[in-house]
Amino acid sequence: MSPLFETILVVDGVAQNLSWHAARVASSSEALWGMRAMLQEALLIPPSGFETGSVRCRINYAAGEQTAVWVPHIHRPVNSLRLLTDDGMDYPYKYCDRRDLDRLFARRGMCDDVLIVRNGRITDTSIANLLLKSGNKWYTPVHPLLQGTCRARLLAEGIAEEAGIRAGDLHLFSRVLTVNALRGFRESEAFSIHRIV
Repeated sequence: MSPLFETILVVDGVAQNLSWHAARVASSSEALWGMRAMLQEALLIPPSGFETGSVRCRINYAAGEQTAVWVPHIHRPVNSLRLLTDDGMDYPYKYCDRRDLDRLFARRGMCDDVLIVRNGRITDTSIANLLLKSGNKWYTPVHPLLQGTCRARLLAEGIAEEAGIRAGDLHLFSRVLTVNALRGFRESEAFSIHRIV
């Protein structure tokens, strides 16, 4: 079985939304390995060169072990999505093995990312959960590929609510926003539903 990972945004030495990441590490490790692992916070102390600004800490973990990899964080806006169907796509845990997602991402064409449809329902992009706006409300698919930490936080805070969204329902929405632990909720980066092709 592939190890798992958490990608955590660290700003000026402070890990962001840590409780949400810790909860996912605990629940994922319990489900897969029968043990409720604790996120080793000592791994989140930035090494030299990563103490200031926005940086990315990737915690790779498996049963009983955790390692950290630090890289600069480069924010890449997403302004277009290619709709792709893959009824066999399954990514319930944040596995290090992302070959199936990478295979779909390679089919994005001129778009920034792909929007994956499974069994007729909208799920996620290759790297982010999805929010769709109708009126003044944001909705997220009730059955995402991955239960993202940012998505969970936005639901808990009442910023978004779950909805069963079929591919044929996209015309009911006006704006699209991709969210994950590194992207956060940047409403100014929402783009027109017409940029899903």
